Amino acid sequence: RSQGAITLVVLPKDYGESSYIFERTRKKIYDYLSAHMDQNIVNLGHFHIVMPDLIRMDVKVELKLSQEKEIFAATKRVREELERFLNPLYGNFYGDGWEIGVLPDKNQIAHALKQVEGVRYISQLSLRKYRGGRFEEYEVNEERLLPFYRLPRSGFLEVAAKP
Repeated sequence: RSQGAITLVVLPKDYGESSYIFERTRKKIYDYLSAHMDQNIVNLGHFHIVMPDLIRMDVKVELKLSQEKEIFAATKRVREELERFLNPLYGNFYGDGWEIGVLPDKNQIAHALKQVEGVRYISQLSLRKYRGGRFEEYEVNEERLLPFYRLPRSGFLEVAAKP
């Protein structure tokens, strides 16, 4: 992120694949676009194509259900909604994905779960964020330590329900 630079952030549809596959995609995009742009930008090394950092979001939620007999079906629906909501491409409230640089917070997740059939209210919700390192993932919960180009991805989901 330097002055006068252009950074294109690309999330391939198969974002779970290896960085080798992304590198091939990045090279194709770079070759095509660099041939059609101001060569000063290209020659000065001011044109970059990067993939966003996918931040694993672990959610633990305790909820109160409308009906006791719905416990298994309702917890399954909650888990499915969490998976859907946290999807970088098809998540968010309207299913149009997340804007690069934006991660959902606890209030947004709670609001999404309140819409699930059979959920009366959310009694407790905790959220932990993890960033991939070179060899392992590490927890990052301070906003300033999160990467600028970031997107959420579903992590470990723990759902406990009480009738």
